[in-house]
Amino acid sequence: MKTEKKILFISHDASNTGAPKLLLALIKFIKLEHPEIQIHVLFLDGGVLLSEFGQYCECFLFNSLVKKDLVNRIKIKLGLLRFDIKESIVNTLIKNNYNVVYGNTILTSSFLLLFKKNNLKTVLHVHESKYLLTLRNSDETVKLDDIDHFIAVSDTFFTTKIKEP
Repeated sequence: MKTEKKILFISHDASNTGAPKLLLALIKFIKLEHPEIQIHVLFLDGGVLLSEFGQYCECFLFNSLVKKDLVNRIKIKLGLLRFDIKESIVNTLIKNNYNVVYGNTILTSSFLLLFKKNNLKTVLHVHESKYLLTLRNSDETVKLDDIDHFIAVSDTFFTTKIKEP
């Protein structure tokens, strides 16, 4: 019996910038080489590339899953949205039985860790600089050691990660 393969990518947005463009290229490559793999993307915010992503995969827009009042929109932008709302959305997506969950930037790490708590394999692609790493998720405890695999643009990430408590 052939096992269905599914990947969930999490992206901070679908803007026409480096990390989302790289993710789009990766998804196009996977679909070209392995069209049998189901790909889903959870976007934490929208962007101009959203419709292009939709040509290659199923897209979920986090903002559309959350009540759209002004307070929640600000909380989303600042990364301060209540943990229980994030957890509820993750619990809904887990039902899709993903083989791996791939966070496309450090901004997705709090979601990635929720998937990890549910025993899913996790990958975090770190594009950010050492400075931005120090600013990440100050309102939540982010234990990067819980992530299964990392892809990093530079060695700076690994030396920073190792030195942190």
